[in-house]
Amino acid sequence: MRALLPALAALLLAAAGPARSVEAGEVVAALKQAYLACDRRAAQRRLAPAEMQACASIGERLLQQGFDGDWDRLLAWWRAAREDLS
Repeated sequence: MRALLPALAALLLAAAGPARSVEAGEVVAALKQAYLACDRRAAQRRLAPAEMQACASIGERLLQQGFDGDWDRLLAWWRAAREDLS
């Protein structure tokens, strides 16, 4: 869960609005990093309910903000990103 904290902090700042805006690319990059961290943890062990909820939220935000709701694009990115980490 600690690996999610920087990404979640960036998301909270981005959600605060224009006065505390974070570049959209930075938010998407943080979401991608957090999504992959969730994927790695879920592959290693069973996630606690709070972790599952956080990961689901990250996944939904990434789908909408990073891929305009296009599940196929997210899936293609995820497959390529996992191969890059191997």
